Amino acid sequence: MPLLPELLADPFEIWQAFERHKGTGKVELRHRIIKRVATSKKEGLLLVAQVVRGRLEAWTFVPDKPGYIQNQRVGALLWGRGAE
Repeated sequence: MPLLPELLADPFEIWQAFERHKGTGKVELRHRIIKRVATSKKEGLLLVAQVVRGRLEAWTFVPDKPGYIQNQRVGALLWGRGAE
């Protein structure tokens, strides 16, 4: 939880996509906010939050593994800082 404000205030990328809710089947426009935070020279955390209609719907912090960030890049890139 302590990294959530940093993710929202200073993201690395913001993606937008129409996605179907797994439980209800309803399709909604979602924004996915992504940031990588280094925890050491070789390791880091990937922070991901999902927003629907201006509300924070979900978030996760996972160890950064090769290729995982690419799986989070869904839809159209709205904003990004540049190449990794």
